[in-house]
Amino acid sequence: MNKKQIKMALLSVCPPISGLRSIIAGYEAGKYTHHLQPKEKVLYSENDIEKKREFVVAASKKNKKRARTDSQKIEELLQTVPDFQGLDDAQKEELRTDILFCRFAYGFMPDEYVCYNFISKRSPAERKSFISESDHMRYCYKMNDPVDICIFNDKEQTYQKFGAYYNREVIAVSKKSDREKYLDYVKKHPVFVKKQVFESCGNSIERIDLNTCTKSENTLFESFLSQGKVILEEVVEQGKETAVFNESSVNTIRCITINTKKGICAPYCFMKIGRKGSFVDNGGAGGILVGIDKDTGITNTGGYDERRRYYEEHPDSGVQFSGHQLPQWDSLISICKEMASRMPSVRYIGWDLAYTKDNKWVVIEGNGMSQFIGPQTIWQRGIKKEVAAFMKDM
Repeated sequence: MNKKQIKMALLSVCPPISGLRSIIAGYEAGKYTHHLQPKEKVLYSENDIEKKREFVVAASKKNKKRARTDSQKIEELLQTVPDFQGLDDAQKEELRTDILFCRFAYGFMPDEYVCYNFISKRSPAERKSFISESDHMRYCYKMNDPVDICIFNDKEQTYQKFGAYYNREVIAVSKKSDREKYLDYVKKHPVFVKKQVFESCGNSIERIDLNTCTKSENTLFESFLSQGKVILEEVVEQGKETAVFNESSVNTIRCITINTKKGICAPYCFMKIGRKGSFVDNGGAGGILVGIDKDTGITNTGGYDERRRYYEEHPDSGVQFSGHQLPQWDSLISICKEMASRMPSVRYIGWDLAYTKDNKWVVIEGNGMSQFIGPQTIWQRGIKKEVAAFMKDM
């Protein structure tokens, strides 16, 4: 087992003692916030580039590994982000300083700096209206039980809990004794989707067709065992209503549910759409995010990718993003709220659903650590006050 699996195994036997679980939540959140510098140092530096340089140098010395990793990411972004092109050396150096300042002052990852258009010289107050990655982890562990949330970290457990909403057969493969189960499954479903159980953001997802695959069934099985625990799913055949944007990917809806004293609400919904030839729709895999009116199910924005490129229409299909009515929207919201009600201790969940050719919504997966980068990128505004209000009402 890897470290993540070992941690989950230990958490699974944690007794339901609120004080103990609060300690666990605080420890987990602390891993993502310990690098943040004292508020007084941030306030002293945030309006002066020279003071920012001093701040970044000092913070980088204390957090060498994080500074090194983020600096490597910044160099990649300098080469690929349209907003960063055409800068001279002095401007690039100032940009590097500002990105690292936002990392150590507020907790924003370099990708978030790009998506939230911080290069536009947003004021400190505007920047702090956005939820950073450090805020995100702190909020998730405040809203969600740190043990019960593990059901969403293991895709097999998620399926066991919510399988009735998947409308397809899913199996897990992790040990040699799973061979017969595996062979029976692929005999029924020679075309299937393989996912590593503990991966996210579209990583490790692969569509496999045994009719054309060069590997034998047994060779594939051995390769799955070498990847740790994997799940195999029947392929979802999406309906024309969502395939219209891009046919090669299963384009999904992310619906975020929040469980409050007033009931379960779904305040943020958006669509994830893949690019031509891609099987997955995730933003991290080059996909495009499009906003949806939560009340009507009508797409109400253009699209953004994770390099903050903006599109009025899909760059491959030419289909306009805004103004598209998604089918059976009330049904999607109802499904998400119904599932959320089954996990009252996990009060913040991101659900991914796809619309099938059988004219119904099916669940792709649930995410108990759903990021805020999607809604904040799509609508180009911070939602920290809104989410804080939801948390206060829990």
